[in-house]
Amino acid sequence: MLCATSATFQGTSRERWLSGVATGTSVLAGALPLGRLTSAALGKWTGWRDRRESAWWGFEEVGRHDWAQILEAGREVLRFDSRRWIGGIDVPTSVVVTDDDGVVPTHRQRALAAAIPGATEWSVHGGHAVCTTAPERFVPALLAACRRVAGAATAGAGTLAAA
Repeated sequence: MLCATSATFQGTSRERWLSGVATGTSVLAGALPLGRLTSAALGKWTGWRDRRESAWWGFEEVGRHDWAQILEAGREVLRFDSRRWIGGIDVPTSVVVTDDDGVVPTHRQRALAAAIPGATEWSVHGGHAVCTTAPERFVPALLAACRRVAGAATAGAGTLAAA
């Protein structure tokens, strides 16, 4: 099961810039109390409390993060590249594609699905956070994709047992 992701996060000038920023600021983030600073800044912005029905619920959680770890994880994600080996995946795979994604371009999500032999693709209308902002759209596609993978895995196991 792969959702709203890509085989690579390299190549664009924006991604190279983000990688550089993440690398340069991860050390700084470890030395500064960014969690407390973020919480204080969000606490001053009271308008978000009226928008809790969408992605705004996450602001309280954002203030609790260890920003050095977040930046380090981001740097590693930006370095990830599976294009050399992704075609060798030989297990049932489904890819849930978010078709209005501003974080992971939709064309890269579709390229990932196409690169994996036998992978099924499930499209969901929405952006990268559609799983939280519109779960009524995301969850049915996710469940269908999971059922497809589970069914294919079960069918494959039966074939192996019969052999």
